[in-house]
Amino acid sequence: MQTIQISSATGTPPFDFSICDYTNTYCYSVATSISIFPITVDIPVTLEGVSTILIVITDSNSCTEFIPYSCPSQTPTQTPTQTPTPSSVITDCSCITFDNVTGSSTHQYFYTDCDGVSQIGDIDEKLILYFCGKDPSSDSSEVIISINSLCFDGTCPEPTPTVTPTISLTPTLTPTISLTPTNTPTISLTPTNTPTISLTPSITPTSSPLPPTKAFLFIEPYTGSSNIGSWMFSSLGSGFYGFTNGTQPTQVQATFDVELNTYVDFSGWTTGLFPSIINQDVPQITGGVDSYGNPMIAYNFKTTMVTANTVSSGKAWFTWMIPTGQTNGLYQNKIDYSTSSPAILTTVSTESTIYSYYFTYTGTTIPQTTYRVYTTYPSTNFELLNSTDIYFRGNTVS
Repeated sequence: MQTIQISSATGTPPFDFSICDYTNTYCYSVATSISIFPITVDIPVTLEGVSTILIVITDSNSCTEFIPYSCPSQTPTQTPTQTPTPSSVITDCSCITFDNVTGSSTHQYFYTDCDGVSQIGDIDEKLILYFCGKDPSSDSSEVIISINSLCFDGTCPEPTPTVTPTISLTPTLTPTISLTPTNTPTISLTPTNTPTISLTPSITPTSSPLPPTKAFLFIEPYTGSSNIGSWMFSSLGSGFYGFTNGTQPTQVQATFDVELNTYVDFSGWTTGLFPSIINQDVPQITGGVDSYGNPMIAYNFKTTMVTANTVSSGKAWFTWMIPTGQTNGLYQNKIDYSTSSPAILTTVSTESTIYSYYFTYTGTTIPQTTYRVYTTYPSTNFELLNSTDIYFRGNTVS
């Protein structure tokens, strides 16, 4: 049996410890009322062999901390005895969803099942199909493919479907928000009776949302990992807990939208708990240079500086959120950065499994519009120490 030694915990003792799968769908209590360290706990049998698990620590004040833990590879001598034990969990066999609900015709899908056999089939329009396997693909971009939690005994875990009703709330929220503009005509009828209020028509276009012209940089410090993790967990339950907790947004469009709206709604961005959100212009035409002497290229945000010690201690994840309109509907797939000089920049690719999805923001933290999210997670290029000035610049859209 695999074990973990825990040497300390942050908070007010005594502590309770649980071990969960990386999606926080399955959790197992492994120790309670702990005040003396170190302790050694067993990894639950059903999670043995999994590459990453989640250690959940709850103190006496019910404050919860989520700590991702990468399980070490088993030694060759253990392999013969350990391999049969977790036979119910195939670490590369996941729940696959093929979604053709918005499609206009029948398409083919492909994947490899849990036994390593290649599968092919047809998915009709307005259908969603679920399978256990890996390496999914389709002959059409109309089919939305998502890879979710691990399969158990060749089937998807039962708790997975319970996410669907939660996500279905999103469409019902949309018409509620759309009622706001429908109230505007009602108000505009009042001025028609009073000539002096004829200014109302000119006020209406001013108060209506203008297309955001900025790119926004979110800085998530490791010192606040428990804050963002607790907020996300209390708001959504399982899923995305923030990049400092070793997670990334779910690769299902409807869930991605809910998770990112919740993430941006976190009060820490505006109360001073986290560094303030930095915004930058996105040129819409090519020409000239920015204030740091770098060329301005259409749809790529200008050179942006994060002043040294904006993050007072430790590393942080740096994430750009850019309105789709500002990139002309393209992806900001390459970004330049430097920790030394705005004239000496390194170009890195942003993570396509994140920027392939979008979210339409409905809150008040940043302008309400549709955004894509650009970071290098899980690559650590944008996991940076801010002891010096840091510079970012949009490099390529495609």
